[in-house]
Amino acid sequence: MSGSFLKTLANNIYLILFGYFINIGFAPAIDLGQQLPDNAIAKNELVLVSSAQLQKSYKVTQNGIEYSVTVNSDNLINFITTNSVKFKTLEGASVGIMLSELREYTSQRIIVEAGWGYYIELPSGWNAAFCLGKGCTSNPLKENSKVSWYFKRINDKVLRYG
Repeated sequence: MSGSFLKTLANNIYLILFGYFINIGFAPAIDLGQQLPDNAIAKNELVLVSSAQLQKSYKVTQNGIEYSVTVNSDNLINFITTNSVKFKTLEGASVGIMLSELREYTSQRIIVEAGWGYYIELPSGWNAAFCLGKGCTSNPLKENSKVSWYFKRINDKVLRYG
């Protein structure tokens, strides 16, 4: 078998699996850069999208999973978050999974955003976040720490540590 055949086969398998995961609710129908969906409900609250930035939020429910999203001035989604136990990333990770289990999916370093939380990037583009202590970074992150929420955001300019 030639290398190009194997590459094509691998790509086709990926597309089939990706489509399967989307159909069973492993990936949201919403994503960064998309228009705010028609089913979005304005929330009467601000969401902390980073350690120093609050934005007006909207509730979007897709596949029975509730997300909080924010938008830019063009009404394009620039932040998505969920803490729903129904949510799963394409990797299969969910809220409550331990850091040690996440390491099976990624070798990325832990990012510390003081006063907001710890997080680690996953290949799917989602970030698994941890809140430990009053300031979410006041207690140390350990291998048995559990994921508190998942998020995606545009223009992530946070310094990386670890």
